[in-house]
Amino acid sequence: KKAIIRIILILEILLVAILGIANFTMRKEKTSKLTQEERQAMEYNEITDDDANIDGTDYVKFSAFFLRDLDNDGYAEKYNGTCRDMKKKDTLYMELNVLTNGYFKDGVITIDGENFKLSTAIPEDGEVAENAIGANIKTIKLKNISNGTQKLLSGEINHIAISNVNDFSKTSKITLTGTHVSDEGVETPITKEINLTVDWYGEVEALFTDTYKRINVDNLINQNKDTFTIQYEVELAETKNQLPLSKAYLETEIPQFNNYNPLHVEADSENYTYDEETRKLIVTKEGTVDEEGNITSEAYMYFNRRHDRTINTKILATYPMEAYETMGSESAEIRITSLGYFEGYNNQNDEFNNPERSPIVYKTNIVDIDKATEQIIKLEVSIGKYIGNEYVVSKEKPLNIYNGKANNEEDDLYEVRWTLLRGQEELNDRIKKKEKMVEGKASSDEFVFNNGQRMSMEDITTNVGISFQGIKRTLKSDGYIQIYNQETDELIHEFTYEELQNYDSNHPYYYDLPVKHIKVITSQTNSHSNLKINHIKKLDDEYIVNNFTKEDFREIAIIKTSLTGYAEDQYINTDENNAKYKGKVSKAILDRSTTKSLSTQKTSTDTLTIKTQVSEYYQEEKWQNGIFLVKFPSEILDVEINEIICSRNDVTILSYETYEKNGNIFLKIYTENEEPADYYNIENII
Repeated sequence: KKAIIRIILILEILLVAILGIANFTMRKEKTSKLTQEERQAMEYNEITDDDANIDGTDYVKFSAFFLRDLDNDGYAEKYNGTCRDMKKKDTLYMELNVLTNGYFKDGVITIDGENFKLSTAIPEDGEVAENAIGANIKTIKLKNISNGTQKLLSGEINHIAISNVNDFSKTSKITLTGTHVSDEGVETPITKEINLTVDWYGEVEALFTDTYKRINVDNLINQNKDTFTIQYEVELAETKNQLPLSKAYLETEIPQFNNYNPLHVEADSENYTYDEETRKLIVTKEGTVDEEGNITSEAYMYFNRRHDRTINTKILATYPMEAYETMGSESAEIRITSLGYFEGYNNQNDEFNNPERSPIVYKTNIVDIDKATEQIIKLEVSIGKYIGNEYVVSKEKPLNIYNGKANNEEDDLYEVRWTLLRGQEELNDRIKKKEKMVEGKASSDEFVFNNGQRMSMEDITTNVGISFQGIKRTLKSDGYIQIYNQETDELIHEFTYEELQNYDSNHPYYYDLPVKHIKVITSQTNSHSNLKINHIKKLDDEYIVNNFTKEDFREIAIIKTSLTGYAEDQYINTDENNAKYKGKVSKAILDRSTTKSLSTQKTSTDTLTIKTQVSEYYQEEKWQNGIFLVKFPSEILDVEINEIICSRNDVTILSYETYEKNGNIFLKIYTENEEPADYYNIENII
């Protein structure tokens, strides 16, 4: 009997052990599937009812906590910490209970956020003494709170700008101070400090900037004519903008040219290496941290226009002249292959990657190399004005008609440039250039809509003038250029060599009557020359307004043009290009005179400054009769304007108004000025 009992006990122990192993295995499997954020959150302590107790009193309880359902039972538990991705927020809860005796007075909750800002929208009420509304609330003042009252307050935490590697994980204090007054009048001072841990972490992402370059080797040959040097740029941008950057790595393989290795390679970056055997050029940049953890420098070089942090380098690769001379065609394509990544300083807890590395990204940039041959290398076409790294034709004048600013616009002009690139040897044939032919007819420029639809501009555009560049180098002293009506083959004008000197881009030649399509014939051209013919075209804005609604007109995104060339009757090539068709913008930024957080805990005075910005390079227009609209955060309950001042005497503040819409207060300011103005400030004292 004892033996049987002993066997049963052994079996029970084995069963418990097996179940324990199974349970451990299940917990381990479950834990392994948790995210790094969830694994870090499991390090925090769960808050119990006892944690709300306050030493010295049984009648006041206070707790501060975050909520999270870590056991996936559908119910969120209270924890003394939180972990969040830097692009996210979390809610901090603060709970005050005054129980069955007396009341609580002079209460103040102090938020000492070491690595977060608390954003709240707590209005004054029966328990809260002052509005606590703002993006960085430090204190919440309370009224007298009678027994039997339970008050729950909350706000969102946001990360601060990380300037120290230790700021990713910090313990902050939430403190309640005040006095409990019992029914018998006994006063008990109260202080309750609660430690909360907040962990932040982030991601890093790398992206290559698109680059395309087209160059003529003739322009890159050195003086001794034994080498030529190609220059191109590679740029890598970090696009998340969450973590301070600890390292940037950019690797580029320098290509062979026509099976020839480069003779010499250099870059304009400080920290680069080049391996002649692998032809790999590596650019790196490292961030630095001092002994206290302060980030003294980050691993990037510049901000681009999108305000992404970038590492970039200009590379100069020098090749032997044999690579150029043995090119078997008019042009060659060089592919520059690069890879790169960024690393960022991150949360130093074991659950996170520190540093956090972006995925490695790859990019092949293309450089088209054009070679001057014994005949014409190529004809190229471009359109519009080069503004802010792109070619643009302005929509401004048609929009003036649509918007009622003008009844008509007489001189809505744009340029189309035809470029002749000449080779090494003399060429006796005349050069003939004209718009591309489609089904026996000259093709017009085209509108291209946002949806990809294309439309001929046959009824919309005409040639009204012409100018020339590169005449002296391209034509001989007895040379000429003939301009024909392509449709009728009628000679419009023959320019002599001397006459051509008078018509540059600042002094165009204008036709007596507009011409739909132009054909250009040159006399014999010199080798190693570059001739540009600039066609001035006019848009019929009346036709545009009568045939497009304003909404349809806004959908036109691009104007496309084309060019075909011949040496006598021998076809050379056809080229197409386009420009963005868009209107100008008027730009302004809003600035504040103080660094303190705007809050409505109490009435305060602040200065908001509207600063106009004008850059012709980026097609930003001067301001005239401007209307400025400022939207205040929804947490701002009321705005009173004390004074509005403009920095320019020739810009008048006509009027202003404040109004409320969809829970936000707006300030609208109307200005007036006879002449367009560039830079000025409008100061709003509120």
